[in-house]
Amino acid sequence: MGPAYAHAGAWPVPGDGQSIENVAVGQRNDVDVYEVSGYGESGVDGRRSWVSTGWGEFAEDNADGTRAESYLGVKYALVTNEHAAISVQAGVLYITDPRDGCSEGGVELRFMGGRNFRHGSFANLEVAGRALDGGEECLGSRVELTVGRQDGGRWLALGQILVDAPLDGEDTVKAQFSLVRFGNDGGRGIQFGLRVRLDGGAAEPALVLGLWRRRHSHGD
Repeated sequence: MGPAYAHAGAWPVPGDGQSIENVAVGQRNDVDVYEVSGYGESGVDGRRSWVSTGWGEFAEDNADGTRAESYLGVKYALVTNEHAAISVQAGVLYITDPRDGCSEGGVELRFMGGRNFRHGSFANLEVAGRALDGGEECLGSRVELTVGRQDGGRWLALGQILVDAPLDGEDTVKAQFSLVRFGNDGGRGIQFGLRVRLDGGAAEPALVLGLWRRRHSHGD
């Protein structure tokens, strides 16, 4: 299982910020795989925000039993209104087990576009390029397409297609389907999801659980 972060998408972060923590449990080649990930975003102003992510995988078929990466960047909204948003994000990343000949540190540039539709539905597309020092073998990319619908502010349904050409493993195409249930104030939500692989071979199903938290200014 490769990283599959949940993102605020192209729109500015709601309130003062938000965080999403996920755990996933699945199998790969008859080996149990445990995954943890976190996403945090803190607003600077109406267009800029700090973004940080972390991811770790624990499985016997990894070289040292674990793989991990972390990222810190800045997101800037180029266009944002009630109908659509376009943003760019850039930052630095660290990978514990890159390909041979590649550095552990590198950069990522991400372009994001989102569109709101009727009845609380939306779509968000993200395309990212990643590079470590070491030449063409140290380049990677990600494409993430998310469609969703929010029902009355309490339920959020998400469907995602995740295409990953990583810096530390094989290329994958996966689908993830999730439901997030928020509390009455919308500040916290519990996520339940299922992820499967689509690019041939074993489906490698994984159960995904998550905690969503949104920070709001006093008086909001």
